[in-house]
Amino acid sequence: MKRIERSKTCHTLKKRARLKKKAGKPPVLPQSTNFPIQVYSGMFKDDTGETLVVKLWTGKVWQFQKVSYKCRELPLDYVKGTFSLIYDESRLKLVWVIQKNIPSKGKLVDHIKAYGKLRILSIDLNLDDPIVVGKVLEGYEDTSVVVELANLRISGNNRLHHLRKRYLGEIAKAKSLTNTKTELGVLPPLNFCSKLWKRIKNLEKELIETISHSIVEFANDYNCNLIVFENLKSLKPQRGKYSRRSNMKRSFWVAKKIQKRVEQKALNRYSIYTVRVNPAFTSITDSRSGAKCLRGSQVGSLNLYLWSDSGLGKLVQTPDGKIFCSGENAARNIGLKYLTAKFEKPVVFKNAGLPTGCVVWLRKPVGKGNVVIPAWSCA
Repeated sequence: MKRIERSKTCHTLKKRARLKKKAGKPPVLPQSTNFPIQVYSGMFKDDTGETLVVKLWTGKVWQFQKVSYKCRELPLDYVKGTFSLIYDESRLKLVWVIQKNIPSKGKLVDHIKAYGKLRILSIDLNLDDPIVVGKVLEGYEDTSVVVELANLRISGNNRLHHLRKRYLGEIAKAKSLTNTKTELGVLPPLNFCSKLWKRIKNLEKELIETISHSIVEFANDYNCNLIVFENLKSLKPQRGKYSRRSNMKRSFWVAKKIQKRVEQKALNRYSIYTVRVNPAFTSITDSRSGAKCLRGSQVGSLNLYLWSDSGLGKLVQTPDGKIFCSGENAARNIGLKYLTAKFEKPVVFKNAGLPTGCVVWLRKPVGKGNVVIPAWSCA
């Protein structure tokens, strides 16, 4: 026992493994288990809601036995699936898997042929507030005209960013005071700052679930056939302190997790599919005129701005001097880019209150497929 206790208190992984090997006996397989029994669809029958006939193994043969059980009322449109048998406190419990069957809405190509239009929700995700900027766009196949119907803006990332940076700063201070150098490299102790990491994960999970739920319900309220995101592949965080660099990495992870949860919830709840498009040129293309614009931000409280051809910022400046929100411009371009690839004719975006529209994106044949490029690149 003393050798086992010594092996747990060792700092180096190599020494810990060596002492543990000397102290204990060779591993032995467990003599008894308490795993739940998974019962599949062919192993039970005659379910009345109070009684059930289950196929069980007696030790020699399989027999069907009648079991009585109590179950609460199921939610609307949910049905029972399979169940597991768990032996707990001298009682046998049935743990049911409930499921909801959502009818498929069919292929998008068939929907366009039947109704002659397609309504989508395009989403632009940011690393700061507003974290979500969405546009409901509806395109008509016969005229290839796209109109904007509604907007979506969700905030809450600044609070998460502030709290997470504070906790990461406390972790960095604790890490600087702890000796993490071992024979095998830099290895932090077991459960290092576990409470702080748990707080960070809980904050991120709360934001992810809240925002994904809001996006899915918004898409269903406006009868959208599709949710379009930009394809977030990689992120190169800026060099800086541990807390700042880690904060940016986790913000990018939250944005990707929101996409994944929206995809799952939209499909399981309302049979709404989710797609991703290439975000190239969506931030520097004017979604109203199709021209190339500048990206930048305001300097302080003065009426001064910094603009660049390919930079970061919350604002965009068109060639005629107008300034718009970069998030709304990018969200509109994401939807227009997808509709351009889906429709056969060039898509014309019609601004509200104007009699005519403009072509923002064009399809260019490359090899066996097509590539969507901005209209200003062909001028």
